[in-house]
Amino acid sequence: MNKKAVLLGVLALAIVYTACAQQYDSESNFQVSLLDDGKSLEITKYVGKKQIINIPPRIGGMTVTRIGDNAFEKKEIIKVTIPNSVTAIGAVAFAGNPLTSITLPKNVTSIDYGALAECTNLTSITIPEGVTSIGDGTFGGCTSLTSITLPVGVTSIGEDAFTLCTSLTSITIPAGVTSIGDRAFLWCTSITKITIPASVTSIGYAAFSSCTSLTSITIPASVTTVGGVAFYGWTASQTINVQGKASQAAADAAWDTRWREYCKAKIVYQGGN
Repeated sequence: MNKKAVLLGVLALAIVYTACAQQYDSESNFQVSLLDDGKSLEITKYVGKKQIINIPPRIGGMTVTRIGDNAFEKKEIIKVTIPNSVTAIGAVAFAGNPLTSITLPKNVTSIDYGALAECTNLTSITIPEGVTSIGDGTFGGCTSLTSITLPVGVTSIGEDAFTLCTSLTSITIPAGVTSIGDRAFLWCTSITKITIPASVTSIGYAAFSSCTSLTSITIPASVTTVGGVAFYGWTASQTINVQGKASQAAADAAWDTRWREYCKAKIVYQGGN
């Protein structure tokens, strides 16, 4: 190979390297702190001005593994890409932004309270496979959210997780979920279909309150607890099918006696105790 070809090859590699290096935002846009392991970093605050952000996987030569509490809250961000090095997203981390797109990395296992709350322009999102819990208020107030994919590993849906997601039309609760928290789907007025899997044992206070577009819902026999006003605002055109309970008296005895308070839906008891 002649010298000219070698030089051209080196220049090409340099250009590729530069392009790759420039795909991430400048490290100076992020304040960080050292985590307890002494080897990795948490982003504690975004101090840049950009609305489209690509978070670097390493800052100062150390790996970024956590997005800290409130780190990107109310920064007018419209798009953010989080690197695969990140495994945890802190409380209210991206809350209050006009996000239209966010890429959650495949290695995330923990999404804390209100992490994406009130991101009113977000229309869809996919939760990575490793996440086991949808935390309290995670998507509360995401009024443009129409669809969301929950992975099969999720075992709990926290309080207010989808409160006021007024554009959400359907959601699949994966088998393996055991609890649906208080107000989890409160004011999800556009949901037309939802299936509660047989793994669920607990339905929280006002969990499905004001879900007025649902025609019917089935409470599986596995459920041992239903909180008060769980179906508040349901109308006579809606139906609640109760598996595992032979009568209203049996359901009232097993659950909070206020579970059907302020609910005008037709309740069909489908047998059992």
